[in-house]
Amino acid sequence: DIISGTPDEKVISRGHDTLACFGSGRPHRRGLWVYWIRELISCGYLSRYGSRYPVVRKNPRTRDALAGIIPVRIGEPEFQSSLPGGGYEEADSPAEDNLYEILRDVRKSIADELDMPPFRIFPNRTLREMAKIRPRCFEDLRQVYGVGERRLIQYGQPFLEAINAYHDHEVANG
Repeated sequence: DIISGTPDEKVISRGHDTLACFGSGRPHRRGLWVYWIRELISCGYLSRYGSRYPVVRKNPRTRDALAGIIPVRIGEPEFQSSLPGGGYEEADSPAEDNLYEILRDVRKSIADELDMPPFRIFPNRTLREMAKIRPRCFEDLRQVYGVGERRLIQYGQPFLEAINAYHDHEVANG
Protein backbone atom coordinates (compact mmCIF):
# COMPACT_ATOMS: atom_id res chain seq x y z
CA ASP A 1 0.00 0.00 0.00
CA ILE A 2 2.87 2.38 0.77
CA ILE A 3 4.78 1.74 -2.46
CA SER A 4 1.66 1.81 -4.63
CA GLY A 5 0.45 4.99 -2.92
CA THR A 6 -2.80 3.58 -1.55
CA PRO A 7 -3.92 6.09 1.10
CA ASP A 8 -5.99 3.74 3.25
CA GLU A 9 -6.84 4.38 6.91
CA LYS A 10 -4.02 2.21 8.28
CA VAL A 11 -1.36 3.88 6.10
CA ILE A 12 -2.51 7.39 7.02
CA SER A 13 -2.97 6.67 10.75
CA ARG A 14 0.61 5.43 10.98
CA GLY A 15 1.99 8.37 9.00
CA HIS A 16 3.28 6.14 6.22
CA ASP A 17 1.80 8.49 3.63
CA THR A 18 4.56 10.97 4.57
CA LEU A 19 7.41 8.58 3.81
CA ALA A 20 9.61 9.43 0.82
CA CYS A 21 8.81 6.07 -0.79
CA PHE A 22 5.02 6.57 -0.53
CA GLY A 23 3.61 6.28 -4.05
CA SER A 24 7.05 5.71 -5.61
CA GLY A 25 5.72 2.62 -7.36
CA ARG A 26 2.56 4.24 -8.76
CA PRO A 27 3.38 3.44 -12.38
CA HIS A 28 2.55 -0.18 -11.50
CA ARG A 29 -0.76 -1.38 -10.12
CA ARG A 30 -0.98 -2.60 -6.52
CA GLY A 31 -1.63 -6.22 -7.56
CA LEU A 32 1.63 -6.30 -9.49
CA TRP A 33 3.55 -5.10 -6.41
CA VAL A 34 1.89 -7.83 -4.34
CA TYR A 35 2.92 -10.38 -6.96
CA TRP A 36 6.53 -9.11 -7.05
CA ILE A 37 6.82 -9.11 -3.24
CA ARG A 38 5.48 -12.68 -3.08
CA GLU A 39 7.96 -13.73 -5.77
CA LEU A 40 10.84 -12.03 -3.94
CA ILE A 41 9.85 -13.94 -0.79
CA SER A 42 9.43 -17.18 -2.73
CA CYS A 43 12.89 -16.81 -4.31
CA GLY A 44 14.49 -15.95 -0.97
CA TYR A 45 15.33 -12.30 -1.69
CA LEU A 46 13.06 -11.20 1.18
CA SER A 47 11.95 -13.01 4.33
CA ARG A 48 8.47 -13.25 5.79
CA TYR A 49 8.05 -13.42 9.57
CA GLY A 50 4.89 -14.30 11.45
CA SER A 51 1.86 -16.17 10.22
CA ARG A 52 -1.23 -14.24 11.26
CA TYR A 53 0.10 -10.74 10.49
CA PRO A 54 3.28 -11.41 8.51
CA VAL A 55 6.02 -8.82 8.19
CA VAL A 56 8.43 -8.71 5.25
CA ARG A 57 12.07 -8.03 6.08
CA LYS A 58 15.44 -7.91 4.39
CA ASN A 59 17.88 -10.79 4.79
CA PRO A 60 21.51 -11.42 3.74
CA ARG A 61 20.35 -12.33 0.22
CA THR A 62 18.52 -8.97 0.02
CA ARG A 63 21.74 -7.12 0.73
CA ASP A 64 23.61 -9.15 -1.92
CA ALA A 65 20.89 -8.42 -4.48
CA LEU A 66 20.83 -4.69 -3.70
CA ALA A 67 24.63 -4.59 -3.93
CA GLY A 68 24.47 -6.23 -7.36
CA ILE A 69 26.39 -9.29 -6.17
CA ILE A 70 23.60 -11.66 -7.20
CA PRO A 71 21.04 -11.07 -9.97
CA VAL A 72 17.32 -10.79 -9.25
CA ARG A 73 15.18 -12.54 -11.83
CA ILE A 74 11.42 -12.49 -11.49
CA GLY A 75 8.86 -11.96 -14.20
CA GLU A 76 5.51 -10.28 -14.48
CA PRO A 77 2.40 -12.45 -14.18
CA GLU A 78 1.43 -11.70 -17.81
CA PHE A 79 4.86 -12.86 -18.96
CA GLN A 80 4.66 -16.05 -16.93
CA SER A 81 1.18 -16.92 -18.15
CA SER A 82 2.18 -16.38 -21.79
CA LEU A 83 4.77 -19.16 -21.61
CA PRO A 84 3.62 -22.38 -23.29
CA GLY A 85 1.92 -24.52 -20.66
CA GLY A 86 2.82 -21.98 -18.00
CA GLY A 87 -0.52 -20.28 -17.52
CA TYR A 88 -2.98 -20.93 -14.78
CA GLU A 89 -6.46 -19.78 -14.06
CA GLU A 90 -7.10 -17.22 -11.39
CA ALA A 91 -8.44 -18.52 -8.11
CA ASP A 92 -12.16 -19.21 -8.14
CA SER A 93 -12.59 -18.33 -4.47
CA PRO A 94 -10.86 -16.69 -1.53
CA ALA A 95 -10.51 -20.16 0.03
CA GLU A 96 -8.59 -21.36 -3.03
CA ASP A 97 -6.34 -18.30 -2.81
CA ASN A 98 -5.78 -18.91 0.94
CA LEU A 99 -4.85 -22.54 0.35
CA TYR A 100 -2.49 -21.48 -2.45
CA GLU A 101 -0.69 -19.12 -0.04
CA ILE A 102 -0.46 -21.89 2.58
CA LEU A 103 1.05 -24.22 -0.04
CA ARG A 104 3.55 -21.50 -1.00
CA ASP A 105 4.59 -21.31 2.67
CA VAL A 106 5.01 -25.10 2.81
CA ARG A 107 7.13 -24.96 -0.35
CA LYS A 108 9.25 -22.11 1.04
CA SER A 109 9.90 -24.03 4.27
CA ILE A 110 11.05 -27.10 2.36
CA ALA A 111 13.20 -24.99 0.02
CA ASP A 112 14.84 -23.19 2.94
CA GLU A 113 15.55 -26.47 4.67
CA LEU A 114 17.14 -27.89 1.50
CA ASP A 115 18.82 -24.60 0.56
CA MET A 116 17.30 -24.52 -2.92
CA PRO A 117 14.97 -22.20 -4.86
CA PRO A 118 11.27 -22.85 -4.13
CA PHE A 119 10.34 -23.37 -7.79
CA ARG A 120 12.55 -26.47 -7.79
CA ILE A 121 10.16 -28.08 -5.30
CA PHE A 122 7.00 -27.35 -7.34
CA PRO A 123 6.24 -24.50 -9.75
CA ASN A 124 3.46 -22.00 -8.96
CA ARG A 125 1.23 -23.65 -11.56
CA THR A 126 1.39 -26.93 -9.59
CA LEU A 127 0.49 -25.18 -6.34
CA ARG A 128 -2.44 -23.43 -8.05
CA GLU A 129 -3.72 -26.76 -9.32
CA MET A 130 -3.30 -28.33 -5.87
CA ALA A 131 -5.32 -25.48 -4.35
CA LYS A 132 -8.00 -25.91 -7.00
CA ILE A 133 -8.47 -29.70 -7.01
CA ARG A 134 -7.33 -30.39 -3.42
CA PRO A 135 -5.82 -33.86 -3.68
CA ARG A 136 -6.35 -35.79 -0.45
CA CYS A 137 -4.01 -38.77 -1.01
CA PHE A 138 -0.89 -39.72 -2.96
CA GLU A 139 -2.92 -41.18 -5.83
CA ASP A 140 -4.83 -37.89 -6.23
CA LEU A 141 -1.63 -35.84 -5.93
CA ARG A 142 -0.02 -37.96 -8.65
CA GLN A 143 -2.63 -36.55 -11.09
CA VAL A 144 -1.60 -32.91 -10.52
CA TYR A 145 0.47 -31.15 -13.18
CA GLY A 146 4.17 -31.13 -12.28
CA VAL A 147 3.99 -33.96 -9.73
CA GLY A 148 6.16 -36.80 -10.95
CA GLU A 149 7.03 -39.89 -8.98
CA ARG A 150 10.28 -38.42 -7.60
CA ARG A 151 8.64 -35.19 -6.40
CA LEU A 152 5.68 -37.12 -5.05
CA ILE A 153 7.95 -39.24 -2.87
CA GLN A 154 10.32 -36.40 -1.88
CA TYR A 155 7.83 -33.61 -1.21
CA GLY A 156 4.27 -34.92 -1.39
CA GLN A 157 3.57 -35.63 2.28
CA PRO A 158 3.82 -32.07 3.67
CA PHE A 159 1.61 -30.72 0.89
CA LEU A 160 -1.03 -33.39 1.48
CA GLU A 161 -0.91 -32.65 5.21
CA ALA A 162 -1.46 -28.94 4.55
CA ILE A 163 -4.34 -29.60 2.13
CA ASN A 164 -6.01 -32.07 4.51
CA ALA A 165 -5.57 -29.73 7.49
CA TYR A 166 -7.10 -26.89 5.47
CA HIS A 167 -10.00 -29.14 4.47
CA ASP A 168 -10.55 -30.21 8.09
CA HIS A 169 -10.45 -26.56 9.22
CA GLU A 170 -13.08 -25.63 6.60
CA VAL A 171 -15.35 -28.52 7.63
CA ALA A 172 -15.02 -27.64 11.33
CA ASN A 173 -15.61 -23.91 10.80
CA GLY A 174 -18.16 -24.00 8.02
